[in-house]
Amino acid sequence: RNRNVIFPSSPVTVRIISAPIRLKLAPLAKPLMQGEKTEVPVTVERLLNYSDGVTISLVAPRGAGGISASNVNIAKGKNTEPLKINLANSAQVGKYDYKIRATLRLNNQTLTVEHPFPIEVQAKPAAKKK
Repeated sequence: RNRNVIFPSSPVTVRIISAPIRLKLAPLAKPLMQGEKTEVPVTVERLLNYSDGVTISLVAPRGAGGISASNVNIAKGKNTEPLKINLANSAQVGKYDYKIRATLRLNNQTLTVEHPFPIEVQAKPAAKKK
């Protein structure tokens, strides 16, 4: 038979998080020009004593082109690494909603954390004629 049993206790707070890290990054200070290169410091706030490595990548939205960044590994025990962003001379002008993605392993599972990262691309100034 099923029986209901009640045990009085103090309240318990349960906090559920999607991953043992949070991403922190500053927005770009200004629009980027076609052909420009920049570095964005990416900081991983480690939660629950998580200390393993984290891979950081730049995720492009549909319709955006000409912007790339090589993946960066934030090693075990480190918290910050720069993500180097390169704009081709042919990068499409406009405002785009990129994402910074962190990929990590926990209990033999791959987890991802994404942070919005808007990028505005401006046209390269025309060369002056002599």
